Amino acid sequence: MSQIGLLLIVAVLNSGLGALIYSRNPRQLVNRSFALFAFSLAGWSLTQVSRLAGGEPAIFWARTAFFMATLSAFALVLFLHVFPLQRSLLTTLPIRILGASAAAFSVISVLTPWIVKSASRTPSGRTLIYGPLYDAFAVYVVCCIGYSITVLIQKTRGARGAERQQLKYVSAALLVPGILAMITNLIVPILTGASNFSHLGPIWSLIIIAMMAHAIIRHRLMNIRVAIRQGVVYIGAIATAACVFFILVGAFQRVVGRDSTSVPLAEAVVFAVIVAIAFQPLKGWLHDSFNRYLYRQTYDYERTLREASRRLSTTLDLRSLMEYLVQIVDRTFAVDSVAVYLWDQQSRTFRRQFHRAQPEQTALATPQDLLDNSELVRYVRQEESALVRDTSVQHSDNRTLLAAAKELESLGADLAIPLMRDHDVEGIFVLGSKRSGDPYFTDDLDLLLTLTGQAAVAIQNAQLYQQVLLANEYVENILRTMDSGVITVDAKGVVALCNSTAARLTNLSRERLSTLSVDTLPISLGSQLQQTLLDGHPRSQTETNLPRAGDRLTPLVCSTSSLRDEHGSIIGALIVFSDLSKMRSRTRKDEQNGWPPLAPWYLGLRTRSRIRWWRSRHSRSCFPTGTRTATFEVSFQRSSGPRSIGSTDSWIVLEVSALRRPKPWLPQIYVIRYPTHWHFSVARSSRRRWWFSAI
Repeated sequence: MSQIGLLLIVAVLNSGLGALIYSRNPRQLVNRSFALFAFSLAGWSLTQVSRLAGGEPAIFWARTAFFMATLSAFALVLFLHVFPLQRSLLTTLPIRILGASAAAFSVISVLTPWIVKSASRTPSGRTLIYGPLYDAFAVYVVCCIGYSITVLIQKTRGARGAERQQLKYVSAALLVPGILAMITNLIVPILTGASNFSHLGPIWSLIIIAMMAHAIIRHRLMNIRVAIRQGVVYIGAIATAACVFFILVGAFQRVVGRDSTSVPLAEAVVFAVIVAIAFQPLKGWLHDSFNRYLYRQTYDYERTLREASRRLSTTLDLRSLMEYLVQIVDRTFAVDSVAVYLWDQQSRTFRRQFHRAQPEQTALATPQDLLDNSELVRYVRQEESALVRDTSVQHSDNRTLLAAAKELESLGADLAIPLMRDHDVEGIFVLGSKRSGDPYFTDDLDLLLTLTGQAAVAIQNAQLYQQVLLANEYVENILRTMDSGVITVDAKGVVALCNSTAARLTNLSRERLSTLSVDTLPISLGSQLQQTLLDGHPRSQTETNLPRAGDRLTPLVCSTSSLRDEHGSIIGALIVFSDLSKMRSRTRKDEQNGWPPLAPWYLGLRTRSRIRWWRSRHSRSCFPTGTRTATFEVSFQRSSGPRSIGSTDSWIVLEVSALRRPKPWLPQIYVIRYPTHWHFSVARSSRRRWWFSAI
């Protein structure tokens, strides 16, 4: 290919790249500045075409070349100053000086002989005689390149993520060819006085075109999306095969020492057959390579669905489930971003539970919550189907659809799929556009609907599993802090649950207790559990003794209850037992000191305490819910127990403080001040009477 043809191709490519970037967002300064840079490079290429073609007048084309070089140098500075997305031009002192210099050199280069004094046509090419300001022009170009390098270094140091990656591509795409052009078009003419290599300056811009196109296609440089159709890929494969044919012919002619430009018919047929045989696998390889580069890989519908079904059905962790779901969607469709919203009953909104976007993407910024009355939520609840933004324009009469599509566009997404369960929307799957630029086809929607249908069931199972774990943790925390021992057995009598207090009182480890049954438990506990399993009747406040080492006995008070399923069948039994040693010792000490006998209360017997107001600091209505203190006179009536505790006329003064309840469904907790100690109790009211029971 001749140098003139190559320069014309460079001019066309630069013009096309500048027009593409400018057309995507004409209002952005970064798009305008790069378009100016690309158009000036295209004009510079055309001036070099005129030089090689011997265009006249030579002095006009020479001065026009310096005018285009002046514009391209300042456009480069301006582009790097506002990159990546600076909305306004913040003028600094270097920008003002370089801008004034660019305006001055643009006028001087075209209208005066101070940069190019004369130009003449010689057998070796066009010869230029430079004016007195040529050295100043060289300093201006060097300052532009140097300032651009400084700006890039400063921005790259402070950038993170996608911005840093884009700055690296821009640095390689602009500075490398800029330095090469400065060498061939500025330093060499200064040193040699000839401009024989000046046509190479615009040719170096092919590096800019290639790297900027790569950054746009692969990394959405300046948020530009380019959709390359399948026909372009097929034509590229054919062109590559044709190039292979000509390379084979040229190599064969060089081997045999033939300089003729024509190819004999026999050789042409042989090479054509070779290329035809190799064309199909070559075309397939090129087609797959182009599709992989353009994010347009084909997927196996059945295999993808089979693998996803197996993984979704065996994953119970909600976070891992969402990560896998997003991963398989991204791997299959190569989308810009994915967001998963799940219904939150407490806030009555769809809360974003998972969000992933490509590192180089800055377009999709989904909100944390989708309100229950938003247009998108209203549409998916009404239609119970996916919303594709591209197809909404076909239904201009449906206002709900148009409003939902507009909201979806504001989210930066192209597709919304509801997660349905029993005709209720439990979540919304929001997908950005494909990186290939293709729309979502019918097969894509079928696969996504099937995946989200299975994901809805898997998410429900994961949520239920989390609730079970939370409930188990809550129960475990309660059992850990209880002063009473708790043992639960299943329908077969095997221990299913126990706490540390039960292990301490029985002098067995929790691991050992978990392997026992009602037959191997201590008989004072196992017999009561066995009877409750058989008849299902609860046993409350039963006193017994637990044998310990050294023929010692630990006095216990036990209560049992049966556990039943939803049909009333017995599925287990529960026993709660407390150590009475300290309580009995304290009761004996109180009786020795002359205090009223409160043994039934501390022994845990079924004792009802009737409380009357004596001196109250606050009203009766405020006491149960506030952190208030009141004073009561309490009388005790015996309802059961082995020994007499006094008559109903025995009264004692107690100070009771009500604690604030953390949850409204929890029982009210009181701190009761007895003359010698504090005691915690749970109380409930029934009209004017209050019942206290020891924990």
